[in-house]
Amino acid sequence: MKNKKLAETLSALSWVQDGISEAENLAIESLDSLATTNEKLAETVLALSWVQDGITETEAETNPITWLVSLAATNEELAATVLALPWFQDGITEDEDSAISRLDQMARTDAELAATVLALPWLQDGITEDEYGAISRLYQLAEASEELAATVLALPWFQDGITEDEYGAISRLYQLAEASEEIAATVLALPWVQDGITEDELRTIVDDFL
Repeated sequence: MKNKKLAETLSALSWVQDGISEAENLAIESLDSLATTNEKLAETVLALSWVQDGITETEAETNPITWLVSLAATNEELAATVLALPWFQDGITEDEDSAISRLDQMARTDAELAATVLALPWLQDGITEDEYGAISRLYQLAEASEELAATVLALPWFQDGITEDEYGAISRLYQLAEASEEIAATVLALPWVQDGITEDELRTIVDDFL
């Protein structure tokens, strides 16, 4: 390991002393890469309970440290924000790992959009499957039209949490934007889209506009 300070801390951990698995070795390599970009972030990650007690196969498969390395290389402030989230500190689920990867991709093209998403209240307490889906679709929508993505992000029903119907609606809006940004913008301006999406309204989007 290039960083001697981190190497000393790591060497004292029980899971390092009892032999390093492939999963644990991957985590060590990721920590070393993170330390090259920001030593303080690497030290903070190393102090997390789920790193201290050993790297499980699940943690290795999701490997959130790798995404944090990539995010830190793009925007250290955003990486620090992710690291401070309670759900990052208490262990990472597959949906949370996927969300971090999307936020990393988002930050490379629009750091302001990524920062706004990271500040959403519903992102603070963990990521559900629908919430990850919404983040992913918002990223794709931003690639098609930054203006449409900003409009969706500002909607009250996007700000207060994502339901399954709302995730489905965002997916449909993305499909609309690919076909016609003008039609997508028209749909977004409809009062019944502005105030929230129900299952019947979602069906209307599918039947009338696609």
